[in-house]
Amino acid sequence: MIPHTIRPARQGDLPQLHTLIKALSAYHGDVATVTLQETQALFFDRGAPARAFLAETTTAGVIGYAAVVERVRLHTGERALDVQQLYVRERFRSQCVGRSLVAAAVAEGRARGCAGLSIGTHPNNRGAQAAYRAMGLDEAAPIGPRFRLAL
Repeated sequence: MIPHTIRPARQGDLPQLHTLIKALSAYHGDVATVTLQETQALFFDRGAPARAFLAETTTAGVIGYAAVVERVRLHTGERALDVQQLYVRERFRSQCVGRSLVAAAVAEGRARGCAGLSIGTHPNNRGAQAAYRAMGLDEAAPIGPRFRLAL
């Protein structure tokens, strides 16, 4: 395990956070189109819908992040925290960094009074699936098809 700390992202972390978001997209074969200004609005502007936690070391700096968004289950009134993105730079994987980021998200959810936490992963990412199970997360049943419309 590499010594690291987890902390909430700050305004000054914007360029690094934006770079990590692009790195996660590239890891999945996607191209991140979010701009620096959009990232600013998503994480740091007043009323920003997302919050990020950063993992860092004293020697390598920021090595990963988790981005969370609060959701509500309208039929129950329960709030839940969704880890929408979690990324750790390749050379720091399998060293408990992801586990620490999930623990920060869990603590955030509890502090907000959320009833639960969810996190997803690519169907072929068996390592992440095993890690989440080892952290005590249960696999959720598929909720069925979702539909969308570009606006």
